[in-house]
Parts: sequence; C-alpha cells; structure tokens
Amino acid sequence: MANADFSFHQKSLWVWCFNDVYPGRIDIDCAHLSPNMPIKIGDVEKMLPYGMYLHKQYNNMKFHAVVTLGITNKYIGRRNLIVEQSDQIKEQRRSMQSAMLEKKRLERTNKVSKSVPTYIQSSKNITAEKKNAGLDEMLAKSKEGGLGKGGKLSK
Repeated sequence: MANADFSFHQKSLWVWCFNDVYPGRIDIDCAHLSPNMPIKIGDVEKMLPYGMYLHKQYNNMKFHAVVTLGITNKYIGRRNLIVEQSDQIKEQRRSMQSAMLEKKRLERTNKVSKSVPTYIQSSKNITAEKKNAGLDEMLAKSKEGGLGKGGKLSK
C-alpha cells in the first residue's frame, strides 16, 4: 500500500508474561509506519498488553529498529503526487480568492460615492444670503406686477 520495501530486522522478541493466560503471538499494527519513522523495540514495549514486559536482554537495544520501510521509486512518485495535488489546491484557492477580490473591487468602483457638500457658515455669508433672498423676492414680485408706489412691496 505504501509502495515501499518492508523489511524485518528482528522476527521475534522475548517477553515476560505475568498473566495466567498469555497470547502465543502479538501482531504489531504497521499502519503508521513510514521510511522516516521505523518501529523500534521501545515502541513494541509500549504496545504490549498489561502484565507483559520485554526481556531484560533488550534494555540496551530500545532504539534499534524492528521493522523498516525502504524508499522505492514508486514511493517517491506517490509522495511527489501528494505534494503536487496540495500545490494545485493552494493555487486554485488563490485564484478563486483573487477573482472574488477583483469582483468586489469592480463593485466598489461602480458605486457612485455620495459626497457631503461643504458649507462655510459665518455671519457674513448668512447676511449675504438674506440680502440675495430679499432681492430675489423683489424681482419675482416686480415681474408679477406686485410692486406699489416707490418700489415697495405691497401686501
């Protein structure tokens, strides 16, 4: 399944069993085995059931490998394929994000921005506006013919 060479360095290990019923054989799960991380004697010791201990002859060999995987061309190709797929997924995610950002940018530019008019308010401007408003009123009345004698507004 891993497309690598499976090799045993030790086919059997001696154990002490302090249980009344003991297994004749213990199987080791090699599902998480990789060429970088072989199964060592210390790992097997941790996998043993309650009441079973490694023989004392293995005390100095806890870091020796029991099972290893050798790297083959198929394994390297499979590993590279996984890396390429993850790179393709990242590139697709980047392109989707950039397309979304571009779409938002276009939506932002299409909107007409409403600007708030600036107005300077001072007593000088207010009096000038009042005068202009009065003159405009007088012009409107004169056009209608509402001015009396002396050019004053008649009510």
